[in-house]
Order: sequence, then C-alpha cells, then structure tokens
Amino acid sequence: MQKQIKSIEALRQLANSDSGVEVFIVSMNGGLRSSKHVYWTAANGWSIYNLIDDTFQDASTDRRLNADTLIVKAMKLGALYADAA
Repeated sequence: MQKQIKSIEALRQLANSDSGVEVFIVSMNGGLRSSKHVYWTAANGWSIYNLIDDTFQDASTDRRLNADTLIVKAMKLGALYADAA
C-alpha cells in the first residue's frame, strides 16, 4: 500500500527515525519513479540518499529542501509517496 505524503511535517514525522523513510516520486509522464531514502534530525536537518545514482544530498532547513531537491515540488503536485507498512 502506498501513502501519499502531503506536507513537510508529515515527511518529517516519517523520516525522524534511525531508519528514515523510503519515498518515491511518480512522474505523470510515463509513470517513471525516482526512489529516495530520506532522513531528518533536529540537529542536522534533511539528508537524502538518491537510489538511482547512489548519491547523497543534505538540506539543513526546509527552505534548502525546497531549493535543492524536487521533493517539495513533487509533494505539491501530489506525486510524493511512501510505502505504508
């Protein structure tokens, strides 16, 4: 079952654990999927591991998350999901 993530606060709650949360962005054009593992801590902010190319991104604030990644844009378009347990 897939759960749509609709807000940064909802993502923060899911990502605020040692294991973080695996999310994916679904493209409406052809159903492509971009998978990421997202972590959040109060001390360090956001950390994103991009599974497609084995790279990491850090975003110390929500503003940086918006500016430096596609996660917030996907959320606004209703295209950000996590696998619900």
